Amino acid sequence: MPPRRSPNHLRSLTRYASKSASKSAEGLFKWATTDHMHMQEHISRAPSENKLEYIITITAIAIGGALMQGIWIFLLVAFGIPFLLTGSFL
Repeated sequence: MPPRRSPNHLRSLTRYASKSASKSAEGLFKWATTDHMHMQEHISRAPSENKLEYIITITAIAIGGALMQGIWIFLLVAFGIPFLLTGSFL
């Protein structure tokens, strides 16, 4: 028995889905690699001796903010959920 071919509408649907996924991935990667905060412009205006210091400072602030956010979310989950489940807020 020869293998069955998929109906024509199924092939066109598959083609459409693959094109849509490709366009979505391309748009997402283009958005992710765009300099939304115009950091290149800020770095180019900084004096040459301060560029590395500026980059390290901004990176440290970003990492510190992410750590503080993680700790805050942990505390909210660790203490907030038991507080809501025990009903001690009534």
